[in-house]
Amino acid sequence: MYLNADDARSDFFLAAAVYVIGPALLALARQALPVIFDVTLIDWLIIITAPFLLTAAMPLYLMRYREESWSGLFGGSSSALATGLTLGGLVAVGNAIAAVLVGVPVGEVLTGTRIVVWVGLLVQWGSLAILAIFLVRRGEYAFRVIDEPQSELVRKAGYACVGTAGVTTVLLLLADRPLVSVLPAAGLIGMFFLAEQRMPQEGPGERWWVYAPLITLALGPLEIFALFFGGANFVASAQQAAIVATFGLVAVMALHARRGGKVVLGAAIALGVSSLLGLVNQTGFAVFAV
Repeated sequence: MYLNADDARSDFFLAAAVYVIGPALLALARQALPVIFDVTLIDWLIIITAPFLLTAAMPLYLMRYREESWSGLFGGSSSALATGLTLGGLVAVGNAIAAVLVGVPVGEVLTGTRIVVWVGLLVQWGSLAILAIFLVRRGEYAFRVIDEPQSELVRKAGYACVGTAGVTTVLLLLADRPLVSVLPAAGLIGMFFLAEQRMPQEGPGERWWVYAPLITLALGPLEIFALFFGGANFVASAQQAAIVATFGLVAVMALHARRGGKVVLGAAIALGVSSLLGLVNQTGFAVFAV
């Protein structure tokens, strides 16, 4: 499908605006109408549906508006899905080992409200997969072409993402985070380097086709104003931003290598499933939820 630059740019920024601004508006609504949000069933409904409405709904609407089929989002072979599961599985293994080392009670994993929050996180990761693919594909048409070697662009972006994840993890360790929390960080770094091996980035690339989606995805969980009210909260949000941006980079690499969106879907499934462990301990990355 071909789009002119103006249409692609408007689609990109509309989807980005809902994703970045939507959670802040929801937070304001929670403060303004606490009586409504304190109702358990309503709160559970919001936990499950808000990630989809604020992340995936606008891209899906814009695709339908442009008469673009949704079926094209997750194209690719079964091997592409397996590749995505393997990539996300590196972070999942780090999370699992960390959880075992700190003695997470298995019985607590699927009890109480945690299962509702976990479903919300699964929806969040699935919605992020849709948004990431959409942003990458729209970015291909939306921005002025600045050619550079694709491998160099991806490597620079990857170093920025995993470097941020590493630095923020060290800072959280200094703030009394358990030492085993480095394991999920190591898994995230491994995900990027394995993605480079499994999906070689050849030929020329376009700078903003790579960078713009990653910046957008990182802005979602990043709490900039927390820097003025609590440094630890800002660092934690920067860690979350690095996770989501690295996930977005996997989407960039998969689509450039023509492996299809199933790679992104597989990684989202693995990350979503492993996020359950983060609900019962503080060893792994605190994947953000609305």
